[in-house]
Amino acid sequence: MGPNHLYEDLGFSARNEMNAFMQVRYPELARDKPESIRWKKYLFDRIGRIAPACEGCFDYENCFGCELTLPNPSE
Repeated sequence: MGPNHLYEDLGFSARNEMNAFMQVRYPELARDKPESIRWKKYLFDRIGRIAPACEGCFDYENCFGCELTLPNPSE
């Protein structure tokens, strides 16, 4: 998972191309993904990890439904 938008990292020229691909190849994921969350964040949420761009972000209120909880360094 590179630093760009997931559709770019995967070689698609636009989000709609990636959405169509995901709907055909991964219909259950596509069905369950909220429209308000981008694919990269959604996939990282599904595996319980923080997406690379989210780690240094402090704009949680304006994010796509972000309910980010950063890991506690003492854990």
